[in-house]
Amino acid sequence: MNPHSHSQLNQRSKEKTAANVNQTHSGATQTAHVAALEFGSPEDLLRHEAAQTDVPARVAKRLQDSIREEPPRRKSWLRRLFGG
Repeated sequence: MNPHSHSQLNQRSKEKTAANVNQTHSGATQTAHVAALEFGSPEDLLRHEAAQTDVPARVAKRLQDSIREEPPRRKSWLRRLFGG
């Protein structure tokens, strides 16, 4: 085994470790400024995300067109029975 190749591997390993530490430190600094949020359920999380996300106009139009093409829902058997 070549002793020089071993030292090069060690040097690369040290460089990668240093780079990972720097990335982790900068990521921790960035996330330290964000307040932690807790949600009671996954649905609450999805509602929060939906409120924070803007839907592109093209997607919103396609969604509205798709909903418009859906057939109307039938009344439930209970409403049909009692006339509600």
